[in-house]
Amino acid sequence: MADRTPNPPGAAPSNHLALALVSLLLCTVLGTVALVYAAQVAAEWRMGNTWIAEEYSRKARGWAVWGIALGLVVVGIVGLVILAEL
Repeated sequence: MADRTPNPPGAAPSNHLALALVSLLLCTVLGTVALVYAAQVAAEWRMGNTWIAEEYSRKARGWAVWGIALGLVVVGIVGLVILAEL
């Protein structure tokens, strides 16, 4: 039996899963949000919801970038505090 889900033309948008995983390591809360959006990109694309898939891709990237940035800031501050105590 053939697969009846429509496949839109063109390449699927990136799910930014790698960024979401790095973000998850640096900032758990924002990384989790990024991971949820990243996981939904492919499913929406396969169902033919191209604009939703593209929106989820943008949201996954945005949350991941903010998570990485915040995580690096926190790591930097903690590093400076530890160095100041030496």
